[in-house]
Amino acid sequence: MPPGLTLPSGVQFLSPDPQFGQFQFEIPASQIDELNDQFPPGDLGQFGVRFDPGSNSQGTAVIPQYSYIDNNDDLIFGFDLTRVLRNQEIREAKRDYNVNLINFGFESTFWDNRASIEMRMPFARSVNSDLDLTASQVVNDDYTRADLVSPFGGTLGNGNFAMKDMQLIFKSVAWSSDRIVFSSGFGLQLPTASDSNISIVDGFPDPTIRVFQNGVAPLADVLRSRDIRVKNQTIGLSPYLSLAATPTDRTFFNGFFQLDFPLGQDTVEFQQTNFARFLIINNGSGTTTRDPFVSSSQSEGKIRDQMLMNLDIGGGYWFYRNPAARRVTGLAGLMELHWTSTLQDADIFEANSTFLGEPVLLANRDPNPSVPQPVIQEDPIRIGNTANRMDIINATFGTTIQFSNRSTFSLGVAVPLQGGLNRTFETEITAQYNKIY
Repeated sequence: MPPGLTLPSGVQFLSPDPQFGQFQFEIPASQIDELNDQFPPGDLGQFGVRFDPGSNSQGTAVIPQYSYIDNNDDLIFGFDLTRVLRNQEIREAKRDYNVNLINFGFESTFWDNRASIEMRMPFARSVNSDLDLTASQVVNDDYTRADLVSPFGGTLGNGNFAMKDMQLIFKSVAWSSDRIVFSSGFGLQLPTASDSNISIVDGFPDPTIRVFQNGVAPLADVLRSRDIRVKNQTIGLSPYLSLAATPTDRTFFNGFFQLDFPLGQDTVEFQQTNFARFLIINNGSGTTTRDPFVSSSQSEGKIRDQMLMNLDIGGGYWFYRNPAARRVTGLAGLMELHWTSTLQDADIFEANSTFLGEPVLLANRDPNPSVPQPVIQEDPIRIGNTANRMDIINATFGTTIQFSNRSTFSLGVAVPLQGGLNRTFETEITAQYNKIY
């Protein structure tokens, strides 16, 4: 008998099957009425079955599962002894990531220095493109049937250092004077970053046989693995117009307008695999068993990146300029405003999670909620920009140091000016070194 479990006098405990951890005990026919009066049906301690919660730091509950009268008029009663985490209601969880970007670039001019081509190869430490999101793990021992407990490790993902999409930028001077330069060009963003692979492992009660009472989630009968792959296949085309002006020897201004057009679509692949566990099922006149089995389903779709508009304006002032200096020949301060706006609604790929044709249900995990909790249907997985329309406005403040060896070093700080979903970061620090050969 499990440690901490007590039964009333005359009740016989039947040994559990260690394969599934479900317990039975037998109540003699002569004691059924007496025990029913003493312990009303529906109580977690029905028929005097008690478990000392102090023996399990997570809290333990006795969950009745079935009962029937055998040929001797004795009552056979089955229950699950389950570990539960108290007050594990459904709630949003998040994790913040620091993003560290290193961008290697090279630019070469031609057409008498009136045109150039630039290559940028970015590397970043950010959210891993291969995520193993183990939302739960299943306890499975002789005295626990199967229940989800808090996970360990990368529930909210992890980070890594990887190459991102390479950029090629073609620039040309459209018109120029002594103090104004108009230029135009276009950029190509090539899909050199890795595909995104996400694996989500969790569990849920079998919606075809389990009954949610008072918003309480029964035991996890099904272990589920959902695998999502987003193939990085889109090429980005970004034509632009720019203006640079120097009204005086010490002041400068610049403006930049760009549109981003996605060429092609990304493929999304979704696969769900359900591992159904051994079950004892009460059919009203007795019990039957269901052997473990595996089921799976797949779906596939396409999502297109949104068209974007980028508008930048900025200006600065040279506090110090001395072309004849031996080391530092100039020091300038600058300020810029950056606005990025989506020009169309986002494509969203949705994948519904079902089991044997039934939707997966969610509820409160506390077996004794003080307030009845609703049972809700699980939302589908949604892949894409779920924020949809966005307007991201940032401000950058910085300084540029000019050296005598035809190089510059710039240091800047960017801060978001919007809130909510338009606030995609908290603070960005940028350092840039350029060398002219």
